[in-house]
Amino acid sequence: MPVAHVAKMMGVSRQCAHRWGTRYDAEGEGEGEAGLVDRSSRPRRMPTRTSATVEAEVVAARIEHRRGQDWLGPEQGVAPRTVSRILRRHQLAATAVCDCDPLTGEVGMTV
Repeated sequence: MPVAHVAKMMGVSRQCAHRWGTRYDAEGEGEGEAGLVDRSSRPRRMPTRTSATVEAEVVAARIEHRRGQDWLGPEQGVAPRTVSRILRRHQLAATAVCDCDPLTGEVGMTV
């Protein structure tokens, strides 16, 4: 049966069905059908990810100055959206700066 017909019956694109068929032919002949197992779409590497040095500087600046992404971004030379991602990755973004104690920086201690 042509790949295009099988794809239409399965409700997927012809390209997707062809990819599955090729994977099955290459890997799935044995037990467990390894060629048809779901695969992660996460990239194996991220060449444009912000360096660890810059991330450390952003985190240190957040702790020291207790400012948000719009202030930290220009100060650190990165985009505010990048600062937001860095803070989220280090679990520092869940807390709004206004919810922190002005002297200690701890959450929930505001007057």
